[in-house]
Amino acid sequence: MLKAVAESDVVIEINSADNHWVPDGDLLERAHRYGVKVTFGSDAHEPERVGEHFAAVAGHLYDIGYREWAIFRHRERFMVPIAW
Repeated sequence: MLKAVAESDVVIEINSADNHWVPDGDLLERAHRYGVKVTFGSDAHEPERVGEHFAAVAGHLYDIGYREWAIFRHRERFMVPIAW
């Protein structure tokens, strides 16, 4: 699956609705090995929870080798550095 995602040049989203990110750290490590691009999203149901766990996710991604992640503006993807 990860090989197909990488070859399709699509992005997977890391959702941090709670302390158990989806996908989890093990899958993210394997995704990195395949060259899968990632983005970050909060499944926040309350405004004050938007961005919750952002720093922890960024730190984990950096630790496993990611140096950039995707952001989207008007459906256009931009890769930006993970400032860690």
